[in-house]
Amino acid sequence: MTDVFSHEAFRRSLQRDFDLTAAIAELNKCLVQPRQVFEVYNGLDDDVSHTPLFYILDADPRVQRKLLPTQLLQHPVLRQVIAMKWQNFGLRRYSEQLVMYMLLLLSMGLTTTESCAPTFIALEIALGLVYVACRGLRYPTRHCFALATAFVVALVIVTLPPVLEAHASRAALATMTHLVLLFSALYFAIFELNEMFAEVDPTNRELDLGCASPMLKKVLYYAIFCPLSVVVQFALLLCGASDAKYFAASDFNKLQLPAFVATCVVAGCALQGTHLRSLSLSLQLVLWVLSLQYFEVHAVLGVYVHLLKRMLRQVLAILVLYVPCHIGLTLSYTQLFQHSNEPAYSSFAASSRSTYLVLFGHFDYGPFERLGSTLGYALLLTHATIVLLLLGNMLVATMVSVIDQPLAQQEALVSLAECVLRSEKAAGLARLEAISVEDERRLLLLRVDSETYVAIAIEEGPSLHDHVASMRSELADARAMHAASQATLEQLVTLVQTWKKDKSP
Repeated sequence: MTDVFSHEAFRRSLQRDFDLTAAIAELNKCLVQPRQVFEVYNGLDDDVSHTPLFYILDADPRVQRKLLPTQLLQHPVLRQVIAMKWQNFGLRRYSEQLVMYMLLLLSMGLTTTESCAPTFIALEIALGLVYVACRGLRYPTRHCFALATAFVVALVIVTLPPVLEAHASRAALATMTHLVLLFSALYFAIFELNEMFAEVDPTNRELDLGCASPMLKKVLYYAIFCPLSVVVQFALLLCGASDAKYFAASDFNKLQLPAFVATCVVAGCALQGTHLRSLSLSLQLVLWVLSLQYFEVHAVLGVYVHLLKRMLRQVLAILVLYVPCHIGLTLSYTQLFQHSNEPAYSSFAASSRSTYLVLFGHFDYGPFERLGSTLGYALLLTHATIVLLLLGNMLVATMVSVIDQPLAQQEALVSLAECVLRSEKAAGLARLEAISVEDERRLLLLRVDSETYVAIAIEEGPSLHDHVASMRSELADARAMHAASQATLEQLVTLVQTWKKDKSP
């Protein structure tokens, strides 16, 4: 008898033995028995932390350093599981979050600009309706759903603004916008907290301080325990510790939760009539930058998002190298112009600003010409040489990042898997039950043939084609056996009827 997929063996190969080959061997068992894919899909039990995707994406830092377990996502079985989960619930939950984030951005913009235009308020209402409608989104009817929601949004935007302008006051519209901002920010803050504490069973998310009410215990858990844990994890991140799994899991995670909490503060103050203008402007920029993460699951745009992130890391690395040079040059310029009346170098802050602008090609020769010092020209030439060298290295590093596109494709696949896993963390594990072996095979073939594999941003390798051909062959054999059994049964029925006729007088 063929071995079956073992969750315990798969987990042990990653977390204890650090053996990627053993993990692949467990997944290969699903190639022999396609129905075993459902074991990988459903996990060990109803706990999302007991699923293969969780073992891979939320692996211990030691495992990540030794194995790089995300390589397993390229396996045909896991690619198939990701595609199935994306179709079954991932697309719907992703759409819900996308619509809610659009609502957050819109309400944040209206709060920042203190605008209450009826058209934008109508757009908020339309997005709220779309969010509710997303609960009924299904993958096979996604195109019809998109057309229907676009029609509803257009209808609301056209018909509702005159009604709001005639019957709603400016204060009421402003209050509505602030409430939408508060609730949308709370929505994402709670979502991030659920993701952070996904390993904690929902029934155990309580803080017992002597109160009897279960609801109050849950409120205390999220109001006291969670914020303290967030602060501790963020402090560990700043110290470089590996225990800050949530913040270290993604570049976006380092900004999301603090940004959403700060947005709640802005919304609360706006409801009280106090507008934190500086904080609102900063948060608006941060929130728009964070919206890039919603492009990560796209087949093409996801690759460019990861290339952009890697390029940004290169830029930050170059800027870190430039900091010592910047400080030294700033001090030199400040000392050089200390007895002159040049506004650009009148203080350390002014010199620092002028020195930094040289990075962007802003060379002001006027102060040096008026100073008439050879040392000044030598210092400026040295400064220009340093900038050219650093920018040249940045260009080379950026080109290398762009050329290494397969790695970006792998990162895009990881992002899609993380999107699916985040949905499971926040909403719980959605198990898939099949009726019969033939139904399972038919379902698997539908998943493999679907266009979701294109959306994963990876190319189908020979192993996947072989796997599909094998599954089709097995399904054809099953159908042939079914037809043969039906024919045999019909022959038996005919023989029995003939025998009865012969026996009858």
